[in-house]
Amino acid sequence: MHNYYRAAYSYTFHCIYCEESQWLLYIVVAYVPLTFFIIFILVFRVSVVSPKLYGTISMLQTLASPLNIRVVQEAATHVGSVYLLAEVFLAAMSIWNLDFFRNVMPDNVCLRINSLQLLALDYLIAVYPMIVTVVAFFILQLHYHGFGPVLLICRPFQRMFARFRQGWNLHTSLIDAFITFYVLSTTKILHVSISILSSVQLRDAKGNNLGYYWYEDASIKFFSSIHKPYATLAISMLLLLIILPIALLVGYQFSCCQKCLTKTRIKGRVLEEFMYSFNKYYKNGSGGTRDCRWFAAFYIAMRLCIYLLLFLPMSSLFYNFALVYSLLCALFVLVVEPYRDEYKHHNYLEPCVVLSLTLILTATTGVNTSNVESRKYVKPLLMFTALVALLPIVYLCGVTVW
Repeated sequence: MHNYYRAAYSYTFHCIYCEESQWLLYIVVAYVPLTFFIIFILVFRVSVVSPKLYGTISMLQTLASPLNIRVVQEAATHVGSVYLLAEVFLAAMSIWNLDFFRNVMPDNVCLRINSLQLLALDYLIAVYPMIVTVVAFFILQLHYHGFGPVLLICRPFQRMFARFRQGWNLHTSLIDAFITFYVLSTTKILHVSISILSSVQLRDAKGNNLGYYWYEDASIKFFSSIHKPYATLAISMLLLLIILPIALLVGYQFSCCQKCLTKTRIKGRVLEEFMYSFNKYYKNGSGGTRDCRWFAAFYIAMRLCIYLLLFLPMSSLFYNFALVYSLLCALFVLVVEPYRDEYKHHNYLEPCVVLSLTLILTATTGVNTSNVESRKYVKPLLMFTALVALLPIVYLCGVTVW
């Protein structure tokens, strides 16, 4: 319909009437809080791959997935007394998916672009923190090597840089920040890619097959001239930013992989520090222990698989598969015990986080709000979910301040 477009920066699929684009409002809403978040991560040196935070952040990311937010919001509308509480908790948790106040934003931001283009814009939000970190890293390298223009620009900040150098290593901190932003962005990249690549088979009234169409807009044929560029982008993002890094984390511990990287001139100091920041918390094979550095890749894959479960149909298949999968992952961590001796207690904490997360998700999505009898369970369930979600948030704040 003319002048009706899907609302931008929203978890809903509402179409709104608009006559002009609101790009400035979109940039302010989406990128200004994200920029302050980047500064927070850099200043306080938050590393989400540390055992203290990894399980907690993974739990918050999955609880704040777009589909789970829509489910919780729908359930909370039937219990007005906890709706505000649910929105506050969802807003706090969605920060770790790089979505700031997205669940409480009114559906009034319009960019006058189609749904595929809106989804593709979320890729830019996902990679923006990594781009900022890379730019800062190169500026630091140019400053270190005495590049004139950079020295001139940074001269007013010389005193601030000197204080930073006294407290911590800027080079290492930027690498840790890049890893943090990469881990946080993977869930958004996965969500956007799966949303773009989702299809549905349509049939006419006589049962004849009409072909496959994009799941979110049945007017767009799957892999048509309109859909193909975005599908290609989604596949490329999955390969470059999810599959390739996981494969690199798995293979880096093998000498054959390192020889190939050396021959292709990819291996260097930055890559070694990048891999070390991922693997330093796991056993490296010294002292008669097994080499568990591959567990960094396993943990990323495990997180994304649990996140991916939310794209399955809301049926008994989801509940059964989620419980079985979480149980297998928890048992696997208990058997392997991948963490080094100084972090060995996380060999028991991580399985608890995985099990509690999946049980909460299964219970939350299992509430049928269309059934009047089921609605009486909504309030205690949401209160329980909020209580469980509050504990890791308090723990996270305490660890960050410490």
